[in-house]
Amino acid sequence: MSKQIKILSKLDNSILFQCSNSNAKEAYEFAAKLEKMGIEFEFIKPGLPETLLSELSVSDEQKQEYIQSLDQEIHDHDDSCCHK
Repeated sequence: MSKQIKILSKLDNSILFQCSNSNAKEAYEFAAKLEKMGIEFEFIKPGLPETLLSELSVSDEQKQEYIQSLDQEIHDHDDSCCHK
């Protein structure tokens, strides 16, 4: 997992733009330009878990296991506690 924000072309999955997480504003501005031009793209920005795991130098295998456990926790969550 990368600490980089990437904008990928939906057409061929090529990288149209890439920058560090700290330069997110540039990525959002570039994405807005692509939208105005009608170019389809995918915006990939690492979330808090990915960023934290990268900073802790966790192995790729451990990162994948952790992300899967988060996904499973969300999937299995009984949301009755959230709607009172």
